[in-house]
Amino acid sequence: MIDRTQESYKDLELLSKQGVLGKVIPEHRALLRSSFSSLKWLTIAFFPILFDYIIVKSVSFVGQFWLMLFNFWFEKIEIPGKVMLVTTKLAGFEIELPAFFVHSSAPDATNWWLLVLIVAGLVSLIYILPKRFLPLFYIFGFISLVLLSSLIYFAVMPARFSYTASGYLDNLLMSGVWLLLIMPWVHGLIYYIFDFSVQKKIFLTVTTLIFIVVALPFQLITQTILLLKFSVIILPVLYVFFGLFLLIICCLSLYGWAMSWERNAQ
Repeated sequence: MIDRTQESYKDLELLSKQGVLGKVIPEHRALLRSSFSSLKWLTIAFFPILFDYIIVKSVSFVGQFWLMLFNFWFEKIEIPGKVMLVTTKLAGFEIELPAFFVHSSAPDATNWWLLVLIVAGLVSLIYILPKRFLPLFYIFGFISLVLLSSLIYFAVMPARFSYTASGYLDNLLMSGVWLLLIMPWVHGLIYYIFDFSVQKKIFLTVTTLIFIVVALPFQLITQTILLLKFSVIILPVLYVFFGLFLLIICCLSLYGWAMSWERNAQ
């Protein structure tokens, strides 16, 4: 009697996992559980520390690489200003990073009216583009809002704007360096916990760090040119949409790509 009851339970359990066509329905991935082995805990705790140690020890060499790129493009494009290595502190360690010395100019009437036309063009696109481009509506709308607030501010009290182009560029560069230190810990919390191989975990972090090291100087050079062309009136837009936020979005894109890789459990 007991054996028959156990067999009935097994049959019921099997039937509960079958669909109307008789095929077994696999368990949804949201219900799957991942076992935390000693190796996984080691990767979560040890790899971020190892990456941060390597970054702190090599960031001065990275700063020299950035300085070489800045000097090359400043000379080729004939950007007024200069970039020099300065000693600063990072997590208690003294490092050498490039510092920008570029002119911060107030917007003239030509730049002000040009940005007015740009805002008008962005707002017009919101009504012209088809509805399938809905995400662009919000992007153009937010950019137009920040630009419009900047235009109003510089039209009313331009002399009270206390930020400089050099200060903004230096802060963006330092933010990028801190992002290098933070990303291994972010990967440890949101990627190393999954059942990917150790090689894939290392590859994602190394790829992300290399991307930041390569992309950041070109981002800074581009923004330097824009600030010299349009003055500090576009600084709020660069800060909100095209500064650290843009780097983080790119890092999230790399993370999304890595999440599509095949896992060990599969």
